[in-house]
Amino acid sequence: MLREIQNVTHIHGQGVRRWFNDEHLDLFVWYDAGGRILGFQLCFDKQARIEYALTYTEAAGYCFEQVAAEASVCDMGSPVLFGAGEYSRRHLIGQLSERGAVLERPLYEYLKEKLEACPAPPKPCETTGAAPETTSDHGGQRHTSGRHS
Repeated sequence: MLREIQNVTHIHGQGVRRWFNDEHLDLFVWYDAGGRILGFQLCFDKQARIEYALTYTEAAGYCFEQVAAEASVCDMGSPVLFGAGEYSRRHLIGQLSERGAVLERPLYEYLKEKLEACPAPPKPCETTGAAPETTSDHGGQRHTSGRHS
């Protein structure tokens, strides 16, 4: 079951970030100062051989990436994200339904709506950074601070 991580670091100019976590999923949600959702990153299959991240922002739309198995040597060990292929939308919505009971109803409905509307397959993320939490670009690899507080 997802639980909210408290005292998450907020990066100046990138809104408010919330982080929910369990052994299968990491969910990051970005809000503006008024509380409106700007986007999210849902990292899933954490216990599988390959972990993935689906990111949505209003500015960039949807993108889908593979999370490197090892932490990066760059950016103080933040995970590296690579382009990825396809995933099962039904599986991901099922995981959110199973594990997301702790989420407020409007947040859950927003996420479910966005997951259902996601094109299959979603595009790879731009190396310029689709997610509000992207901190740097090194040779086509994206390093994200969204996965650490």
